[in-house]
Amino acid sequence: MNHKTYYRQPATQWTHACPIGNGHLGGMIFGGVNEERIALNHDEIWSGYPKDCTMPGAADIFAQVRDLALAGDLVAANELAYQFAGERCAAYLPLGDLHLHITGSGDVSNYTRGLCLQTATAFVQYTQGGVDYRREYFASHPDNLIAVKLTASAPFDCDISLTSPLKIRQDGLTWYGECPGEFPEGGDYVFNGKGIHFTAGVQIVKQTPTEIVLLFGCETSFNGYDQMPNKAIKALNLQGDYDVLLARHVADYQDLYDRVQFELDVPVPDMPTDERLENHEENNDDPALAVLLYNFGRYLAIAGSRPGSQPMNLQGVWNDNPAPPWRSNYTTNINTQMNHWPMLPAAMPELTEPLVTMMKELAVTGARCAEVHYDAPGFCAHHNQDLWRQATPAPGHPQWNFFPLCGAWLARQLWENYRYHEDLDFLRETVYPIIKEAARFILHMLVEHEGKLIFPAATSPENRFIVDGAHIAVAKSSACADAIAQDMFEILDKCCALLHINDDFTQAIRAALPKLEPHKIGSKGQLLEWDAEYPEVEPTHRHLSHLYGLHPAQMITLDDTPELAAACRRTLELRGDEGTGWSLGWKIGFWARLREGDRAADLLNMQMRPVDTPNRNVGEWRGGTCTNLFGTHPPFQIDGNFGLVAGIHEMLLQCKEDGTLLLLPALPKCWPNGSIKGLAAPGNRRVDMTWHDGKLVDQRIY
Repeated sequence: MNHKTYYRQPATQWTHACPIGNGHLGGMIFGGVNEERIALNHDEIWSGYPKDCTMPGAADIFAQVRDLALAGDLVAANELAYQFAGERCAAYLPLGDLHLHITGSGDVSNYTRGLCLQTATAFVQYTQGGVDYRREYFASHPDNLIAVKLTASAPFDCDISLTSPLKIRQDGLTWYGECPGEFPEGGDYVFNGKGIHFTAGVQIVKQTPTEIVLLFGCETSFNGYDQMPNKAIKALNLQGDYDVLLARHVADYQDLYDRVQFELDVPVPDMPTDERLENHEENNDDPALAVLLYNFGRYLAIAGSRPGSQPMNLQGVWNDNPAPPWRSNYTTNINTQMNHWPMLPAAMPELTEPLVTMMKELAVTGARCAEVHYDAPGFCAHHNQDLWRQATPAPGHPQWNFFPLCGAWLARQLWENYRYHEDLDFLRETVYPIIKEAARFILHMLVEHEGKLIFPAATSPENRFIVDGAHIAVAKSSACADAIAQDMFEILDKCCALLHINDDFTQAIRAALPKLEPHKIGSKGQLLEWDAEYPEVEPTHRHLSHLYGLHPAQMITLDDTPELAAACRRTLELRGDEGTGWSLGWKIGFWARLREGDRAADLLNMQMRPVDTPNRNVGEWRGGTCTNLFGTHPPFQIDGNFGLVAGIHEMLLQCKEDGTLLLLPALPKCWPNGSIKGLAAPGNRRVDMTWHDGKLVDQRIY
């Protein structure tokens, strides 16, 4: 039961439905009896079009904010920072709902629906009026379509319709649509002809009295992040035998999914997934539930990110809300990064290709942003991006939008790609050029302050502190900003050593490294978040940006910097365990890096709490897991799922910067016996491990 979800009733809301996807297409299967709803998405259905969102005069505003902050007038600096903002990002939008109206009458019995994680197929089966019905669904990556097979033990009929919040024209079972060119905050869609156009449709490829096979596909006019959408759209190609399509889909999927096998030698209850979540919260007696969530997270990664697709946004590839929370964009002050943390350890490097492509594009738009907003070379990006790779700050509070180091934070993932596979061509052609431009921006921005180089007028996403009764985000400097600066410089230094580069810029970076502001420890033994020990507005804030050096970076470790590691531990204690879904996932990783497996398991259990709220309740930030196993912020955000998977990886295997592997560094007592096979490690290595009574009994590193 650790490769399957199932339920005894149809989904009554979107976060009960079963997700399928192939990177481009996403579907949510509700499993109704006579009325089936499949909520549909396509990764290129966004509002907007490419445009220059930079703000003339922004560099002057930043210079004033910087000077005010360095002079100690943080209240004035914070107020002025509100003016340092451009346009909102575009929004990721739902394609629409495919409705199947299925004949049948009488009482319903033996109802089951669910998702097989080993084959990436969803299913619904039931008996109605003495007739047995079954439906199967999958989203094929090789054939770029969604297939639905309906069968019954007696003749039946099925009517098909599509509803959409977008502008559509229907011609039979084909729909021609348009995305809004503008999406004002709090306003209606503006269809001005500049947005993305699309064609979506259903083809009935088999129809007998007792069996119907439908194929759904969608093509868009998206023409690249820097090109106006085409008016011409590639024709739909919906054909093929169901069994052949299914076999090709399963083979493609299993090539990725079967690379890692994680097992715990504990009883696995045979009960519906929603009941299993509730039972574990009440009795804490189902440690194998973590294995199911681990496998589900890997499933979501394969379903949501493939070569040639867009990277996964806040909701992966799934969204049913015409006005999605946070526009369902890329939030890059932790969330987009977390979406990609599990892929390399889970031996699925192909799935990071969309992010690599986005980084190449963001380096272009980010160079324009650095020039206009900071009068600086190199490239930078702020906390929101979209399909059009907007790099400029969005409007709103400085606690989230006044942070230009998100591009550098994203660039760390490129370095991790190299560490895992040691491809020198990839390092030379992709990693080094982007890291270099991120470092070039940082070097230009640094200023000397009290004998050290700091990144000035910095925030700590997304926290605030108190000065003279005011809630402030902008400080003289922040631990997060200074740590990212150090991280980028150290990575660049390693790149140059590997590529035998020793030019003037490399020497300038190496000269600056020892002058950077180090981490500092506060009066409570905690790691300082800003340049001084300010009272916090929200001491239990969900973000822990100042612990960047502990995770994802390795500038703070138990072995090499024990005092700073102890300060991180104290910070986690003061901040508390409670948090949103992704925050809980990040905390699992922190405690695992501190090699405290039982504390990591406590956070894991919190993240597996059943949370059945489709929308965030004001003032409530309780993370957990929805009925369909989606992680919730709340509302649903997919980063919680991936933070959980990444946290489990950290509990079982870590790799130090020098390549040393730590086997079972944070194994909790509740996992006494188990095994994992195929786990990937830097240096192009794979690891198999078996443990018994909490001790490693067998290992293979190859």
